Amino acid sequence: MDLDFNGDVACLDAELLQLPEVSPLAIKANPYVAEKLFDQWLSLPETNSLVIISSHVLMVSALQFVNGSS
Repeated sequence: MDLDFNGDVACLDAELLQLPEVSPLAIKANPYVAEKLFDQWLSLPETNSLVIISSHVLMVSALQFVNGSS
């Protein structure tokens, strides 16, 4: 999922959700659908571990970048 941030407004690129069951046009017409899907995804047990692993990878990458650019 890609979000473009313009000041105070964030725009969801529905095409990048890659949900074959849900039309991007339906999501664009009703952003509430994407919000509810995201809420459901956040409630999944696997999501917690995925977010933790991703944040660790991000921290390690940031440390390597800082140490490499010093």
